[in-house]
Amino acid sequence: MERDHNSRFEVSKSVILHATWRTQPDPENEGKRIPLDKPPLVIEGQQIQAVNNFKYLGIQINTQLNWEEQAQRSTVNATSWIMQYRRLTRPQTGVGSRLMR
Repeated sequence: MERDHNSRFEVSKSVILHATWRTQPDPENEGKRIPLDKPPLVIEGQQIQAVNNFKYLGIQINTQLNWEEQAQRSTVNATSWIMQYRRLTRPQTGVGSRLMR
C-alpha cells in the first residue's frame, strides 16, 4: 500500500493504544478488577510501543475511553486565555471592559 501512494511509514515511530472498558479479575487481590491483558503488536519484526493515552486530531484519548485527560488540558487552556483577558482589562492600564466585550 505504501508503494501505491508513495508514502513511507516509519514503524519505529508508531504506537498502539488498546482501548476498552472491559476488565478481568485481579488474581492478586480478590474482589478487584484490572484491565485486560494486551497482546504485543509486531510489524516488520519490530514491537510497537503501547501507550496509555494519545493525542489524535487535537483530542486526547486514553485506554479507558473517558475524557479526563482532554478535560484537564481544556481547563488549563481556558484558564490561560481567561488570565490573558484579565491582564488586558486591568483598571489602571488595560483596555476598558466595554471594548473587551
